[in-house]
Amino acid sequence: MDCNRCYRMPLLSRVALPEKFQMGIFSFFTGNKKNKQIADFLERGCIIADVRTPQEFAQGHIQGAKNFPLQQLGSQVNKIKSTGKPVITCCRSGMRSASAASLLSSVGVETINGGAWNSLNQTIKKKKQTI
Repeated sequence: MDCNRCYRMPLLSRVALPEKFQMGIFSFFTGNKKNKQIADFLERGCIIADVRTPQEFAQGHIQGAKNFPLQQLGSQVNKIKSTGKPVITCCRSGMRSASAASLLSSVGVETINGGAWNSLNQTIKKKKQTI
C-alpha cells in the first residue's frame, strides 16, 4: 500500500474500529445538538411527521406521530405550516425524512430531521423519562 495514499484517507477509515464505535464518535460531535433540538421541539408541542408509506406506518410508529407520506407531503405543506408548530420528520432510515425536512424548511416551517423513526422513538422515550 502506498503510504502517501494513507494520509489522504480520513482518519477513521485508516483505523480498524467497529462501525458502531465510529458512529459513537460522530454522535459525540453532533448528537448532543440534535438531541437538544429534539427536546426543545418536544417541549414546544411539535408535530412528529412520519413520512413513510401508510403500510410502513401501520407496522409501527411513534405514539402521536402523524403519517404524511413523502409522495403526498407537498399537498399537506399548507396544513402543516398553518399549525405554527415545529416539525420533527422521521422515516425508516433518515433519507426520506431529510427530503421532507428540506421541503418543509424551504417554505418556512421550523423543522429538524429526526432520522429513523425507531431511533427517534428511543430518544423521545429517554427525554420523557428525564422530564
